[in-house]
Amino acid sequence: MKRFNLFIARFVAITLAASALMFFRSSLAATSAQANATRKSAEQERAYLSPGETLRAARVLFVRSRSGFFNCEAFEKEILQRSEKQKLELVITRDELQADLIVEVYRKRFSTRFVFSVIEPRTKQVLASDKSSSLGGEIESDLANLLIKKFKTVR
Repeated sequence: MKRFNLFIARFVAITLAASALMFFRSSLAATSAQANATRKSAEQERAYLSPGETLRAARVLFVRSRSGFFNCEAFEKEILQRSEKQKLELVITRDELQADLIVEVYRKRFSTRFVFSVIEPRTKQVLASDKSSSLGGEIESDLANLLIKKFKTVR
């Protein structure tokens, strides 16, 4: 009889735990669905912005290098040292998923010309682009100046 009572008690405990787990999962799914709906509506609002409006609204940048001759950290440092950065309210992140815009830098083969492109990560739309040569000094400061100028013109 004791074994039977123990069996029933365990069965009831497992059933209650399973019910609680199913309830928790369903409430989590509902919360996740609401968050996804909110995120989709925000994305739909952003989908109709022009490139200038997107540049104007963006605050968080991620720097990606597609060249071994370019130092992302030095470029980030150059941007952070600019006094205009605070006026433009720009922030640099190392997490690509948090970025409003991606600044992608690459060097053309067999040349000293570096090109940067400002890309909207969701639509992969190129919003701005410019180029500079690394002859005569460091390329990071030249590209930082060009990027800040791009933001100044739209704001």
